[in-house]
Amino acid sequence: MTQDVAKEGIFNMKSCKFFVRTIVLAVLLISFSQVEATDPSKQELWDQQMAIPLTDEDGNPLDPVIKEAHTALTLLGVPSIGGRMSGEYPAVYCIFESTTKQELGDRISTLSATLVTERQRLEAINPDFFATPGWEDDPAAQLWKETDAELGTVLVQYEVEEISLQTQLYRLFEKFYLTHYTSYDRLLTLYEGEIRSHGGERQPFRTDAEKIQKFADYQQEMASFATFLKAEFFGQ
Repeated sequence: MTQDVAKEGIFNMKSCKFFVRTIVLAVLLISFSQVEATDPSKQELWDQQMAIPLTDEDGNPLDPVIKEAHTALTLLGVPSIGGRMSGEYPAVYCIFESTTKQELGDRISTLSATLVTERQRLEAINPDFFATPGWEDDPAAQLWKETDAELGTVLVQYEVEEISLQTQLYRLFEKFYLTHYTSYDRLLTLYEGEIRSHGGERQPFRTDAEKIQKFADYQQEMASFATFLKAEFFGQ
C-alpha cells in the first residue's frame, strides 16, 4: 500500500513537471511565432535595402559591388550613402553624424566667428596688438583668450565624437584584415568620408599602365570587402 502511494506520488510529480514544461514550451513557441510574424528575415531586409535605387556621380545605377558594400554597411549600422566604381579608385561613401556632433559643430562656428571679431576689434585699437609683449595680460584680450580656450576644448570634444561614431566601421576593418592579407597599397581605410584603398591618392602620379593595374587591384580589394560585409550581416 505504502509503495503504491509512493509510486503514485512520483507519477504525479512527473506528470506535473511534464505539464509545466509543456506550458513553457507552448509559450515560447507562441512568442517565437510572433517575432517571426513581425520581424522580417535577414534575407528580406537585404532584399529591401538592395531594391532601393541608387546612382553614382554620373547618374548610372550603382555598381553591384559598391551596392552590396553599401547595403551591408547600412544594415550593420554604418551609415553609407553610396559610392563609385569609377574615377581614380573605387570608393564607398560614409557620413557620420549625430545630434552631439552637430551641436559641437555649431559651437565651433560660433566660437570661431567670435575669435575673428575680437581679433579685428583688438587690432583696430592696435594693429600690432598680438605682437606686443605681454598682450596676454591685457584686460582687453580677456574675451579673446576665454573664447580661444573654449574653442580648443570643443574641438577636442568634436574629434572624440567623430572617432566614437566611426567605431563600428573600424571594428569591421580590424576583423576583415585579421584573415585577409593584402599589400599596404591596397589596404582599405577611411579618408575624408571615403572607404578606399590607401594608395588611391597616388593614382594621379602614376603612368597610365600603372593606373590601370592599380585600379584593378583596388576593385578586387573592394569586392573582397563587400563579400566579407555581406557575410557579417547574415552571420550575426
